[in-house]
Amino acid sequence: MATKKPYADKIAELEKTYPRNVHTVLDGKLFFFRPPTLDEFEEYQSAVGSGSKPRGVCFRELAQLTLVFPETVEELQAAFERYPIFSARISDAIAEVAGSEIELTVKKD
Repeated sequence: MATKKPYADKIAELEKTYPRNVHTVLDGKLFFFRPPTLDEFEEYQSAVGSGSKPRGVCFRELAQLTLVFPETVEELQAAFERYPIFSARISDAIAEVAGSEIELTVKKD
C-alpha cells in the first residue's frame, strides 16, 4: 500500500476552491497560493515596472497577497528569511497560473 504524501488531504481540499494554484512543502510546512486577481496583478506589475519598490519587496507582497495556507504570513516571512530566493520563485509560479504561459500565435505579413 502506498504511503499518502503529507498534506495531500489539505491540498485536495484547497484545490476544490483554487484549481489553479501554486503550492509546495518547505521544511515540512505547506504553503499554498491562489492566482492573483486582475487588480492585484496589475498593481504588482506596476510596482515592479516603476521601480518604486525593490523587486524583492514586490515579490514578497505578491506572495503574501495570494497566500491561502497557512492563513497568516509569519511562517511565510520566516521561509523568506531562510530562503531569500523563495519569494522570486513564488512570484514566477504565480505569474504562470495567472496566464503568463498561455501560448499565443502571432502572424505577420
